[in-house]
Amino acid sequence: MSVRIDIEGLNQRSGHVSCSMPQQVQVQRTMPQPLASMMGDHAWKMFTDRVDSAIEEPAQRHLQHQKCTCIIFAIMIGTFMTAFLSFPVTFLFAASGSQITPLPLFFLPFITWPICFILIFALSCHHGGVMDQLVTNLRTELDNQSRQVQGVTFHLREEQMVTYGRRGSHVHTTYYIEAQTGVAAVAQGVAMPAGYVQVGGGANVTERLANLESLKQKMLITDMEYQSKRAELLSTV
Repeated sequence: MSVRIDIEGLNQRSGHVSCSMPQQVQVQRTMPQPLASMMGDHAWKMFTDRVDSAIEEPAQRHLQHQKCTCIIFAIMIGTFMTAFLSFPVTFLFAASGSQITPLPLFFLPFITWPICFILIFALSCHHGGVMDQLVTNLRTELDNQSRQVQGVTFHLREEQMVTYGRRGSHVHTTYYIEAQTGVAAVAQGVAMPAGYVQVGGGANVTERLANLESLKQKMLITDMEYQSKRAELLSTV
């Protein structure tokens, strides 16, 4: 049986920079009902605390990136509105014959926006490394928790949703934890990711092991998944 555990605040939208409400990355606090028979409240709290602790550093940087992006967008909107409103104000002062000439602010976006775009690009590049570290730490901790919690294995999954608009398509990726319970939690819980080539029945075990080793080196599967599949292959010898 598979149970979904949501990770709050851990999602990204490729090909598009947006300012969403900054949210701390953490495992959902409510234990899914199907896990109640396998884990008590204390065990669930320890699980969530350890996972949150393992990703705390990259999660904080992820949150900082969100806040910085929101600030940059606020500056861009503020300078645009200031420049837009400066035109009627300047016209009114000129029409009234006032000797006071307001400072023309229509040039503000031409000064601030190039700098903002450069900062957004730099944040996007750095954020890619932060996400890689966060996902790696999360996979490692879930692997450790799978060894410690009896009868349950935890796996990081990705859910992608493609949206189409006038500016093209955007891929929205949401991460979540899949908890597999039951006798087949380990043996059948090895879901081969994209890039896995299923070798035909006539191929020898050496080719299959080489394929499995390649997946492990590319960090497409966890250590537990690797060991489980390797044992399965060796048992056929």
